[in-house]
Amino acid sequence: MNENLEKLFDILLSNNPSILIRENEDYIFNIIPELRKSKGFNQNNPWHIYDVYDHILHVIDGVKENIILKSRYENYVKFIEEKERWLFLKVAVSILSEKDNYKESIEKINKTDADYLHLDVMDGSFTESSSFSLNESKEIKELCNKKVDVHIMSINLKKIISEYINNITFHIENNDIEKYIDLIKEKNIKVGLAINPDTDLSTIYPYLDKIDRVLVMSVVPGKGGQKFMGSVIPKLIYLKENKDKYNYEIEVDGGINKETISLVKNADIAVVGSFLTNGDYNKNLELLKERI
Repeated sequence: MNENLEKLFDILLSNNPSILIRENEDYIFNIIPELRKSKGFNQNNPWHIYDVYDHILHVIDGVKENIILKSRYENYVKFIEEKERWLFLKVAVSILSEKDNYKESIEKINKTDADYLHLDVMDGSFTESSSFSLNESKEIKELCNKKVDVHIMSINLKKIISEYINNITFHIENNDIEKYIDLIKEKNIKVGLAINPDTDLSTIYPYLDKIDRVLVMSVVPGKGGQKFMGSVIPKLIYLKENKDKYNYEIEVDGGINKETISLVKNADIAVVGSFLTNGDYNKNLELLKERI
């Protein structure tokens, strides 16, 4: 058993543990059969490192006195503590740049491990461009096997809110913020507030105890393919520091790719668009996760 644990630690403490766990899943299942029986372990996603960590603790209990194993165990606990934020970072795929081919794009998203589909709803009143119609949005929801994350960029909030039943995020730059928060909550769905890069974060402070999510725009809203704006990083830091006080999720949207993903370590959800949709979706998602 000691040799098996040594090999397991080599996998878990490597630079790319999630990839090695996936490549060695048969081996891991063989030495820790309890994993298959565990209620909390997702067999469709066996490389999830936190699940593995959670369950090997029972196996290690009997060998903690071994000095070498104890040292490696302690190193692994330290590793988990440092990586914990990343282990739970979710990915929402934006199809804004795939508007003309959204059906094909959704088919590809359905075959990935992405957590959400991010649906940008624009009618041209808040941004220069428009996006999906109500009928298209309904069709997208039916076609997609992911949770749909609706981001409204419009000043015609009342009409749009009445037509959507998904979790809804709208912009702090609108008027009558509290009125629309209450309107969304009446539908028994989660409500979020989005904030543009050049809007002072303090405008959102009065509503932090009323919302479920803060969406930090790291590009100017309206079109895909823009570069990440590093000026929003202080917003993410502040929101992370106050998150436990108010209990909201932090989402960031715009310019996220394998180079910039490390800049959004304080977020819970990263919205990724053209980096994923330009090419092989699964391969690009793996490239992104390698940097996490």
